Amino acid sequence: MIPVTAEKKDPGKFTVRFNPEDPQQRTVIRVLNRQGRYKAQFLTSAVLHYIRCKRAADGDVASGPDTEMVERIVRDVLARQGASLQDRKAETAAVEKDEPSIGEALDGMDRAAIFRTLSAFRGQ
Repeated sequence: MIPVTAEKKDPGKFTVRFNPEDPQQRTVIRVLNRQGRYKAQFLTSAVLHYIRCKRAADGDVASGPDTEMVERIVRDVLARQGASLQDRKAETAAVEKDEPSIGEALDGMDRAAIFRTLSAFRGQ
């Protein structure tokens, strides 16, 4: 542990300069800039996780989720829900001739939410 020197006026204040030419640091720059006013909390959580996580300490940091795998799973779930929705639509078609079903409206909103979440995964 590095001791805090007596000359430092505010031991809780730091100035850090990242190198935007380094791809890893460029990624960290983007992530930190997304944190807004919560950078200190984000960095606190990251440092504590790094210290506590044996794999991180050994340098074997696990990568994020495989986005292609997540997309395949989401598409499979949506396809199943779509088939289920088709069955439900057939059952209720006689009752709701002029009104769109709630399932159709939710399906579009659910898909939009899922794709926004996948985009957020890709952004990190």
